[in-house]
Amino acid sequence: MSLNIIKRRSRSYTEQRLLIFFITIISSCYGLPTETVDICRTPECVDTASRILKYMNSSVNPCDNFYKFTCGNFVKKTHIPDDKDKLDIFGTLNDQVQEQLKKIVEENVSANTSKLQRLVKTFYDICMNETAIKENGLSPLLSKLNKLGGWPVLEGQKWKEDDFHWTNSIYTLREMGYSFNYLFSFAMDTDLRNNTKKVLTLKLPPLGVSPPFLSKGLENQLVKDYKKYSVDVAVLLGADRESAERELTESLLFEIKLANMSLHEINNFNFSKNYNPISIAELEKKHPSIPWLEYINKLLKPSVTVDKNETIILFTPYFISEFENLINTTSKRTQANYISWRVIVDSVFYLNDEIRKPQVDFMTAILGRSKKELRSKECLDNISAYLSLVIGSLYVKKYFNEEVKNNTAEIVNNIENQLKLTLQTVDWMDNKTRKHALDKVNAIVNHIAYNDGLFDDNKFEELYKNLELRANDSYLNTILNIKLHAYEINFKRYRIPFDKNSWELYMNPTVVNAFYLHQQNIIRFSAAILQGAFFNINRPRYINYGSIGFLIGHEITHGFDSVGMNFNKDGNFENWWDPVTNSEFWKKATCLKDQYDNYTVEDVGTNINGVKTISENIADNGGVKMAYLAYRNLTESSKPEPRLPGLDHFTPKQMFWVSAGHTWCTVQRPEAIKILLIGDSHSPAEFRIVGSLSNMKEFSDDFKCPLGSPMNPKNKCALW
Repeated sequence: MSLNIIKRRSRSYTEQRLLIFFITIISSCYGLPTETVDICRTPECVDTASRILKYMNSSVNPCDNFYKFTCGNFVKKTHIPDDKDKLDIFGTLNDQVQEQLKKIVEENVSANTSKLQRLVKTFYDICMNETAIKENGLSPLLSKLNKLGGWPVLEGQKWKEDDFHWTNSIYTLREMGYSFNYLFSFAMDTDLRNNTKKVLTLKLPPLGVSPPFLSKGLENQLVKDYKKYSVDVAVLLGADRESAERELTESLLFEIKLANMSLHEINNFNFSKNYNPISIAELEKKHPSIPWLEYINKLLKPSVTVDKNETIILFTPYFISEFENLINTTSKRTQANYISWRVIVDSVFYLNDEIRKPQVDFMTAILGRSKKELRSKECLDNISAYLSLVIGSLYVKKYFNEEVKNNTAEIVNNIENQLKLTLQTVDWMDNKTRKHALDKVNAIVNHIAYNDGLFDDNKFEELYKNLELRANDSYLNTILNIKLHAYEINFKRYRIPFDKNSWELYMNPTVVNAFYLHQQNIIRFSAAILQGAFFNINRPRYINYGSIGFLIGHEITHGFDSVGMNFNKDGNFENWWDPVTNSEFWKKATCLKDQYDNYTVEDVGTNINGVKTISENIADNGGVKMAYLAYRNLTESSKPEPRLPGLDHFTPKQMFWVSAGHTWCTVQRPEAIKILLIGDSHSPAEFRIVGSLSNMKEFSDDFKCPLGSPMNPKNKCALW
């Protein structure tokens, strides 16, 4: 964390009051309105005002660039620490949550300590024990490679080709607890057309580097860095560098082919065309060189057994056909080098500093980070990832209260009601489609903060009865042990109908984020995000609606974006759109696509991809609009809310927009921005604000922006 932020946090309440007093005096000297208004002077209001004023650059005209107005000083004065690629409001709050979690995991264990507490305590202690990790050296990894028959690039001529078959390697990975999806993805999902039912699916593999980057080929700098990473690790483990260069180039070319095949599916994906139910018997006829029945049962065992009549959903027909050709024409040595390399990538995080150095060098090259994160942060992040329900239960018991949950539910309800009002008035939608849309809003399932099941110790005792963590085990083995337990729990539920209200389906309460699930029509807000800059019940509602309200509106609008429109009120894939209305939707969406295509990110001289970001841009534009209108409707007939000290020259409506802009204040390394622009579906932070607010007449009216100014263009885009 930067020194600037540390100073801000450590500033006393008295110092904040003095700062705001002087800013108020300066504001009055510039002729800003000084009429008598109520001022909120509670600690929460003073803290919020202090932070907003610190981030704001009041020398920027808000009608020129509202993001630079609200975030200019934050962007200018914030230093990104060496172990991070960006700083933003989300990261700042995450640091606060980490401090809360640290207090939980560092509590002493006694004979009366619950199993939940013992699990996270043992995990944390194993992770933090760098002495043991150093003593274990590379043996935990090498033992895994040996079970796979060895990494050919290390074994040289000793590697036995006759003993290798890629399917056997996948079976071994499953038995050890590693991912079994390095070549293609096999999973258990909810059925796209009937989400009460679970189905087996074949999808694209998650590769070591995202397909859009790998597809650029060996001469691309990021691909070169990825290759260097693999060669450096191989040499560190004892390989000859020249041999490693040669063999791992072949392995990388194999992965690039997988990436190119993946991109074909991604670029041509269509829910209707890519939903292909097929029996295992038919799959074996179509792709006879792969023993599908054996393969699937080996991955499902011991929880489930299927026969040839079992239906599997093939989402990637082109990829599977091409994969069969590729695997049958690629040498076994190259296949084994690739699979072993992916195992190493997934293991490095849990090993000693020696083998982690090439990984840090790779992250420096692609994201600009030159240091590992603090050990405690890594350990806490991994607890949240691997023991999410456990740490989530302990977190909400210690830090959360029902009042915040209920208050957030009220905001969610108000914004959902606003969306219904909007749907009733849009003039481009026919009545039949409108009814479907209204039904969908009414059917949204809201997962807010946490489920009460997290307080039921009996549920946890049953869920984790077969999981034991041993203090003397290696860190890598601990991770694999937890993953094996998760596989067994997951596959055991294959025949059990999906319940969208299940306590286990709620998102991890410790993650600072929110989500919308298209296939279930569920919005999720973690407990962790309902605090700090995003939410506080002891401050004016215009701040909360501009921050957490914006996020709530964003997630709700995802139900009606370019992806969400394909799913009905129950979250099942269905075309419920009248053809004419559908055409109007895409005309309006194309306006947004063209708008964002024309935004250039100055730091890297690259334009946003309006197609890739379309769903998120629709959600941003609709989300901030719903939040604003919900706030305006809520307060228009009531007494104006008190203003913030030092910001009392802004009206409550203007402060809604200031809060919205403030929420996305971000500084990011150029290297990370380049990755974002190619691989992320979100627009960079500045354009999430400039793009959405410049389309809002209400924003321009509140700030009296002249027509034709950058934040009030003559031609605006509006979908919802």
